[in-house]
Amino acid sequence: MKKAVLVFILCLVLSPVFSQEEHRLIIGTGLETEFHTGYFSSDGEITGSPSTPSTFNIPLTIFYRIIAGLEIGVKEGFKLETADTDMHIGIDQPAISLRYTLDFGLGTYGDMYLPVGSEDIVGTDPEIFFNIALFYYVDIADFFISAETVYMLTFAGANDTTNDNFKISIQPGYVPFEGFQISVGMEFDYSLDRVVGGTVDEGTSTYVVKVSPGIGCALDESISLSLEVPITVFGASSEDVDGNGDPVIMKESYWGITVTVILNLL
Repeated sequence: MKKAVLVFILCLVLSPVFSQEEHRLIIGTGLETEFHTGYFSSDGEITGSPSTPSTFNIPLTIFYRIIAGLEIGVKEGFKLETADTDMHIGIDQPAISLRYTLDFGLGTYGDMYLPVGSEDIVGTDPEIFFNIALFYYVDIADFFISAETVYMLTFAGANDTTNDNFKISIQPGYVPFEGFQISVGMEFDYSLDRVVGGTVDEGTSTYVVKVSPGIGCALDESISLSLEVPITVFGASSEDVDGNGDPVIMKESYWGITVTVILNLL
């Protein structure tokens, strides 16, 4: 695993050596908020929680285009989580990422999340995990559609537990005039049964479905803005419950506001 980390870091350091005329620096940031309203029972009903937690995240992504279609970069997030009088603040696990896109809109990327971060946010023993994705984008006249599938591969750490996850999202949209777009994103987020000590813990799978209406605009060739309002519409927590009758793993219901800023430099 240490060798994999060194290879990713080496590629990041040497990327300018391989740059050609297509080189470009792409920086993304913004604000992601979630206001939780409860959690989904195993039957899909929303149950109110005793607290009203909220999450605020400032993401940062920096990508450098090595050659046409190939980009290498880093991802990080600064989080604030609140629930009643409790507050957790700090940085999330950073990731090193490789992304490749073909001319006709089909692409893939891989993120390796490093085992570091603020204890308040990632706990005392964060583990390396990977996101492996396939995505596609196409536009036809004044309409466009993007789709993405992401599989999160986890590894057993100090707690000897893995809990893989996959997401499928699709986002159709309309461009009423140049530089402005309207879209509605839809996402299915499914967590497989967790595996503890090599044994599948039956009844611990969960899922949630959300929609994200939004708008976007390009101010010029170098900067674009977008605004989305993600809302969970249904889901289910684990069937397995604890001694209090609450799901062992919960999927929370929430709504939020996401503002994204993308800068294309060089």
